[in-house]
Amino acid sequence: MPSPSSSLAIILVLSCALLGGYASMGLAYRHGFLDAIGDCIRIAHGSASPSTECVLVRAHEYHRTGYTGIKHVDGYFAVLLEFFAFGLASGAGPGETDVEGLLASTYMATLFCGAWFLMAMEGLRKRNAGGLLSYTGSFGLVFQMLTVTIIAPIYHALHLLGLPQIQDFDTVAVDPLDLRLLPWSTVISYLLPTLGLALTQLNVLSPKATYLAIALWQPFPLYQSIVHPLLRAMCWGSTTSSPRKAQHSPEQVERSLAKAYRFILTLCMGVHLVVVGTLIANHLHPDLIPNLSAARTLAPTSLTHPPTLAMANTPVPALASRAIVTGFLRWDIYCASASFVLWAGYLAYHAERGPGFVGVLEKILFWAVVGGPMAPAAILLWERDVAVLKRTRDSQVSNKRK
Repeated sequence: MPSPSSSLAIILVLSCALLGGYASMGLAYRHGFLDAIGDCIRIAHGSASPSTECVLVRAHEYHRTGYTGIKHVDGYFAVLLEFFAFGLASGAGPGETDVEGLLASTYMATLFCGAWFLMAMEGLRKRNAGGLLSYTGSFGLVFQMLTVTIIAPIYHALHLLGLPQIQDFDTVAVDPLDLRLLPWSTVISYLLPTLGLALTQLNVLSPKATYLAIALWQPFPLYQSIVHPLLRAMCWGSTTSSPRKAQHSPEQVERSLAKAYRFILTLCMGVHLVVVGTLIANHLHPDLIPNLSAARTLAPTSLTHPPTLAMANTPVPALASRAIVTGFLRWDIYCASASFVLWAGYLAYHAERGPGFVGVLEKILFWAVVGGPMAPAAILLWERDVAVLKRTRDSQVSNKRK
């Protein structure tokens, strides 16, 4: 049975799912945006009723009638692709770069990468091996179909429900080989497909290529589920010959964890500082990038006056649809980031029993300013790991003396 503090942590992370789910999926359904996308697709495919009208002005005039050959899967996939196509609509003219769109999408994609990296790492922990939480690829595919703001808190709640009273070596240990390969598998499976999405903001892709870039990005959790074991097999000759069950010292694990955390922190902090620095510079010198808005680039949209209200006046311009999608995705990743921070903060507090609530809160605020919403989660998990591994080393030394 979870402790009172663990129960509170579970309630808090699940509240992130409720808020994020309402602000993203809930409002999109409530005001008819997702239904409107479905209508536009059915009209393009010739399967709509005569009275059906497409009220969305589309930025890309391209459609495929099938992807997998399975009707219901193709229908859902078509909505998903069209949704992201609206979100990637460019606000710049032909041959120009949509700087605001590029900064906003890069920032969100980086946060998403941070969330995915930390979840993938958690699935590799020794204590999770073979259990439900190790199937991060499956969780990833589900949050691609639903939203990360719903699935990530559920993952965190499941983890907290199974958390032992004392976090031991197995709770934090990851095979050093997996930790060395995780950045590479993340680059191949997530970052490379994401570069294709970035090209849409540069106005260098045709409508067909834009949809191809979106389609190639969608199953990145599946890519990682394939790429990571393949990289492991390349290192050891076969996955079965790899000594996954070998005992690694706390020092080995700590060094490997440090490199993995530095990778994702460098990525998140680097993009955060570049984006925020660009916005600050433009605020001081407005002529630097005309029409660049910090609010449109980073701020979550209003819940009382959301962009989805544009659906009340049809036809809906392409940039209004883009505002709906970016508002959806911003709430999606910000609430998921909050869940990661709450989860990591509880784990750090539970393991260290030192800094207390105020100390953890100070770290969260500092690293959020310096590195963005996902940086505090990485820092707190890293500190938790170091504390547990130090306790393991101290215990080993004490046992030897006896």
